[in-house]
Amino acid sequence: EEMEEMDEASHKEMDEVYEIDEAALRREIRRLRSLNENDPVDGSGDSSFGGGDAEDEMFVDVDEDDLLDALEDELGDAPLPDAGGDQSLKADEDGTAIVTLDASETQDPQERITSWSWVDSTGKEISDSPTVRVRLNKGNHRLELRIKDKDGRWASDSIDVRIE
Repeated sequence: EEMEEMDEASHKEMDEVYEIDEAALRREIRRLRSLNENDPVDGSGDSSFGGGDAEDEMFVDVDEDDLLDALEDELGDAPLPDAGGDQSLKADEDGTAIVTLDASETQDPQERITSWSWVDSTGKEISDSPTVRVRLNKGNHRLELRIKDKDGRWASDSIDVRIE
């Protein structure tokens, strides 16, 4: 149950990191539309150009849905981190076990990830590689995978590792 709450919290954080403010986008669309309504299609930027009547001038009509779709295409799909599944391992005689942290299932179709970071529960970075082998002591460990994309947006996923 605690794991489900933590998973919900990490998904909520990820949603907040990649959240697009649609209200702000719509305001910008309205602003751009008002600019377009004041400028003729010929690109002159001067609505009095040519001395024609307003009825004779052509205006660009922007469809909000089309513009939002274009903006989404421009932003691309945000990478989706995947730290893998929780693990439970038996410790060696020295009380440690070697664990493989593997983020190879992370979804990054547009190759937007610029930074990888595995951190422990204290926030200390363990590695800056997508896949790494680490030695952990007996106990419960929560490890987090953090990724950063080309736009500077962060997302994370975490796993629990139990060494018995």
